[in-house]
Amino acid sequence: MHGQIGEDPTEPPHSKPYPYPALDHEPEIGRFTRSLRGQGLHPFRTPNALNATPEMTECAERGSGPGGRREWWHACWPL
Repeated sequence: MHGQIGEDPTEPPHSKPYPYPALDHEPEIGRFTRSLRGQGLHPFRTPNALNATPEMTECAERGSGPGGRREWWHACWPL
């Protein structure tokens, strides 16, 4: 389980921290998050049960589609 206690102001108390750190945002979501913070809002990363530790997964991503069409996908799978 990935997450960071204290990011979500509505999160209930925990008996111990998440076993893995919160997952980083994709670049576009990171820019959006910074924009929201600049407007005085408080976006946060939600806990995620994705098996995404580098030593346990292999990932692939693509940033553009055929003919220059904007497309983005990111996939991970267990090793």
